[in-house]
Amino acid sequence: RRRRVESILSTDMANHQSVITGMKVKLESYDVNKGTNFEKIFEDDKNVSKLFEAQQSVINMILHSSDISNPAKPAEISTEWTKRVYGEFFVQGDLEKKQGLKISNFCDRNTTNINEAMVGFINFVVMPTIEILVSFVPEVEVYREYCKANLKRHKIGAINDDKKKK
Repeated sequence: RRRRVESILSTDMANHQSVITGMKVKLESYDVNKGTNFEKIFEDDKNVSKLFEAQQSVINMILHSSDISNPAKPAEISTEWTKRVYGEFFVQGDLEKKQGLKISNFCDRNTTNINEAMVGFINFVVMPTIEILVSFVPEVEVYREYCKANLKRHKIGAINDDKKKK
């Protein structure tokens, strides 16, 4: 039960930095790079609770990476999921507005520029997460490439959006 609860909580963006920092420290401590030395994360943890924690940090990282992986998918998939996510955000913002509440970040359909928001999300959240993931699972390198392509696409979209405003 504890493992499931911790895994689910790792997908909450409020926990993003602790998931990333925890994994980064482990990878640096054991000199993990391109999949080498990864097993050392578990070898030194003979104590059952330490082994559980080491396993949990890897599970959390992988699950969190999956949860935010939309921009690390091929363009057609990423575009569809971006529409769905922002559709949800905008419904939330509409409800907040209707109830007289402050509209949450990225939830105001009248002021949110999706391309600009995605550029920030990719640069500051997804790409650093993918970089860490690639260090211990080098087979996911392709997702970094998709991420770069989607970043470029959103940057161009943001420029075009800006031109339309003017």
